[in-house]
Amino acid sequence: MGKSKKRRHSDLDEKDILRKIQKLNEKVEKLLQNSSNQNT
Repeated sequence: MGKSKKRRHSDLDEKDILRKIQKLNEKVEKLLQNSSNQNT
């Protein structure tokens, strides 16, 4: 059971991680834009 779960998890984890990274990148970009706007 453990092995089959790990396989499924790894696949889901990769997709989840990619989605989270994309979301974080978007947040970082927005934060950078906001901070740059505030500085100027």
